[in-house]
Order: sequence, then structure tokens, then C-alpha cells
Amino acid sequence: MYKLRMLFLLTLLTSLTLVSCTKDKQDNEKPVIELVSPKNGDEFHMGEKIHFEANFSDNIELKEYKIDIHFDDGHDHKSIREGDEWDYNYVGELSEKNRTIQLAIDIPEGIHHGDYHFIVFCTDTEGNEAMITVEITIEDEHDK
Repeated sequence: MYKLRMLFLLTLLTSLTLVSCTKDKQDNEKPVIELVSPKNGDEFHMGEKIHFEANFSDNIELKEYKIDIHFDDGHDHKSIREGDEWDYNYVGELSEKNRTIQLAIDIPEGIHHGDYHFIVFCTDTEGNEAMITVEITIEDEHDK
């Protein structure tokens, strides 16, 4: 009987220790992105700059943001067109609860003009991710 009680107490103590050591994910909230610029439908020209501004916030702490700009061809990548498709990727670090980021992104010459996806991602320290997408148009320098 003594051995049975000791085994029960040992099992209970082990269970309580394991439960107290388990790290629960405390933060289930995604960060918030307020994209100030560019706006959906904005038009730009080759050789110009895209003025990027966004406000990032999180209930605990931000970790990083990403900007992805790529050509919108319906993602079939089969059409033939003049100029190179432009792909732009940028990753920046964040380390506070609220942060405003401003960047000037150069649009290269000689790229294919047309519609592009401008996507902004934000991740917090727990790995929660938010995303916002706007459509922009890049026109040929002759269309100014």
C-alpha cells in the first residue's frame, strides 16, 4: 500500500511539474498594418520612386516587416511581353509595439509596365503574421 501511495504521489508531482513548465502561447493577436502609401490604384513611372509609409502595431512586440512587389500576370507567367518583370523584396526589423516606417523605393528603367502587386507583411515575436495587398500600376516612361 505504501508503494502504491508513493507511486501515486510521484506521478502527481511529475504531472504538475510538466504542466507548470509547459509554455503556452500567450499572444494570439496578429499585428496591425496601416498602409499610408502607396494606395490601391496608384500609378507610377519607370525611373520614379514609390514612397512607402506604413504604421505597424502589435499588442506585445513587433519582429519584422517585409515588402514584396511583383508583376501581376495572373500568376501564370506564360505571357510574352517587353521588358523584364520587376521583383522587389525587402525585409526590415522591428523591435517595439508601434513603429512607422518610410522608404523611397526606386523603380528601375526598362521593366515591363503594367499592374503589380504591392504586398506588405508584418510578423510579431510570437510568429503571428498580418498581410495587406494593394494593386499599383507602373507605366512606361513615355506614358508620362
